[in-house]
Amino acid sequence: MREVFFADAYADKGIVTEALQALIDKAAEVGGQVRFGPGNYETATLYMRSGVSLYLDAGARIIGTADYTAYSNDFPYLNNPDLNEVTGKPRWHDALINCGYLKDISIEGHGLIDGADVINPTGEQDFRGPMLLMIHHCENVSIKGVTLLRAANYATFMDSNKNILMEKVRIFGGQDAVRMFRCDNFEVSHCDFRTGDDCVSGPLNSNLYIHDSKFNTPGGNIILLGCRNLHVKNCKIWGQGEAPAIFKDDKRYSNGQNAFVMYHHINNPDHLMSDNWLIEDVEIENVERVFFYDCDLFYINGDNGKVTMKNITAKNFVYPIFINGYNTENFELHIEGGKFIRSTLDKREDKAFIRAGKFKKIAISDIVMENVDDDAFFFENGGEVEVKDAAILRKVTNINVDNIEKNSVEVSSPETIGDFFVYDDVDSIYVPKDQDEKFLGAKKYIG
Repeated sequence: MREVFFADAYADKGIVTEALQALIDKAAEVGGQVRFGPGNYETATLYMRSGVSLYLDAGARIIGTADYTAYSNDFPYLNNPDLNEVTGKPRWHDALINCGYLKDISIEGHGLIDGADVINPTGEQDFRGPMLLMIHHCENVSIKGVTLLRAANYATFMDSNKNILMEKVRIFGGQDAVRMFRCDNFEVSHCDFRTGDDCVSGPLNSNLYIHDSKFNTPGGNIILLGCRNLHVKNCKIWGQGEAPAIFKDDKRYSNGQNAFVMYHHINNPDHLMSDNWLIEDVEIENVERVFFYDCDLFYINGDNGKVTMKNITAKNFVYPIFINGYNTENFELHIEGGKFIRSTLDKREDKAFIRAGKFKKIAISDIVMENVDDDAFFFENGGEVEVKDAAILRKVTNINVDNIEKNSVEVSSPETIGDFFVYDDVDSIYVPKDQDEKFLGAKKYIG
């Protein structure tokens, strides 16, 4: 049984950084726990130690001091891409709780860790303050039950960690909920992230399992990752942000951008290709796109691998799927089952279900689409295409097959479901005529 060091005597006593740090240091000597009873514990940066557990009772709040100059990051930081030229330390990586080069640490309980929206005029984007939790080069990290509130920058910044568990963690406000680099074996379980920017983001990761969780953002992306072996299961994603996206000019967004974005640092020395993504049993609502991969948009995109999406329910989006690959040798997308209902409020002319170019293979089966354009599928400069058992729900009865060979579509008699007609087959697949020779002899299966 762990020895417990109680922090109750320091509740509601103003800034108590030195007293709390002394408790953490004592607990480190015996692998003990620092326990916070109900009350406010105002502090600047606290440094965790190996073997230590912080436990916050219900009603306990560790709250960051309003003085941005009181925060620090004294640990050496390997592989940091953004060091201050004068001090040699990270410029924008101060944190309320700093964990560097540690093993076997945990932050648990039912209390709050509150960043108090501290503004740093010299920080990132001239306003971002300290992180809530900065965890780098650590192994065996557990964060359970706590609520992370009002992060002045990222709620959690993760770099070069192994074996991390976030379970029943609630994050509200701030910027990204989890910003991660070079992490391996990371599980997000039964969490609720309602952020001001991206929910889970960062490149060069591996073996990430996200399940039974909720994600909401007003203007960022939900999952923006470079990752090998990603599994997302039983999650809910929605826009119309519940926490404000705050920028220097106080700009706010009204709905999220992308549910899923795949990428990685193609020019990074420790290049790790994103591959083997499985996204299943996910509900998505009020986002710009369901899935996005564009190797030309960011310098951090490259030759990604395979993505499989199963049993996706998505509604009130603008563009479902957009693919612009690196070449025709790598990227694969498989969509197996699901229903996709495009927003009727957006007035943009492009209402295709998928726009894809430069890919190895795209296979779509057993899906239902609603409020899409006649050219539901738009492929160019690709490898292999398979579309089967796809239905389009429409309030019209004609099927446009002008862009394809007429014998490649079997038109079935429509059945009435409410005000809509259901077709057992897609109404058209469009491959630009001037791209036919560049399509590498793509196999086109429709039926």
